[in-house]
Amino acid sequence: MFKKIMFPTDFSTASNRIYSYIESFKDIGMEDALLVHVVDTREGADIRDRSAWATDALNKERELLEVAGIRTKTVIRAGIPFVELNDTAEKEDVSLVILASHGKSMVERMFLGSVTEKLIYHSTKPVLIEKRALLEDYNKESMLTVMKDTFKHILYPTDWSDCAKDVLERLKSFKEFGTEMITVLHVMDTRHLKYHTESKIKEFERVDIEKLNEVEAELKEHGFNVKVILTVGTPFAEIKRAARESDVTLVAMGVHGKGFIKEMLLGSTAEKVAKHAFKPVLLLSHIEEE
Repeated sequence: MFKKIMFPTDFSTASNRIYSYIESFKDIGMEDALLVHVVDTREGADIRDRSAWATDALNKERELLEVAGIRTKTVIRAGIPFVELNDTAEKEDVSLVILASHGKSMVERMFLGSVTEKLIYHSTKPVLIEKRALLEDYNKESMLTVMKDTFKHILYPTDWSDCAKDVLERLKSFKEFGTEMITVLHVMDTRHLKYHTESKIKEFERVDIEKLNEVEAELKEHGFNVKVILTVGTPFAEIKRAARESDVTLVAMGVHGKGFIKEMLLGSTAEKVAKHAFKPVLLLSHIEEE
């Protein structure tokens, strides 16, 4: 599924560290790595000089990766970063884009008009936001071990939408990535429950339990260990808590078509999870039919 992975870089510490453990992604089927840098033409820098410097830097990384047995290609483009990155992802037909989170200050920028927000807004490719490259106790050997287990225990929050069902269908093939455990979470949103009677809430609970049991059975048929959680609260808080308390290694969520993603990045559950969860977040796009 993830045979060709694109790694955009701005040469920050987080981006550079990802290169040191790219080889771990061979465990999820990566055959080709695409290293991409975009010279932002809006910054007024000398495009020729910046491109030459970036080409040299990426070529050094490519040589190291090829020594490690990874087929690697570098791409340098000039323009508006999110436009060029999405265009490159489409033209190169990548199967996954991995973005390095730069820590709290970067996260604050990520969803307020930055390259990352716009990349997710327009991307039809799965996007993995990797958050562990800036750990204070970072070292290459320990990170290689940690990264190999990225897909080992997945938290799958579901709201029963078509988007969430699409994620479920994709997760069924994740055995090949080393996924052993999937925790299925549904949150009964207190913001909606307050408008209903106690008997109606009991009915919602009964239906949700039935649906969770059905999902559990489906995933077990595909060889996964499964845990189901039904809780009451605000979705973001409960997802974040489950990610922490269940010791998951990855949160996998669906994002709707382009119109909904704009809404998502302005305050929804998925935006908050991608922003604040301490674990990597995999966003799988679901394009609504018109």
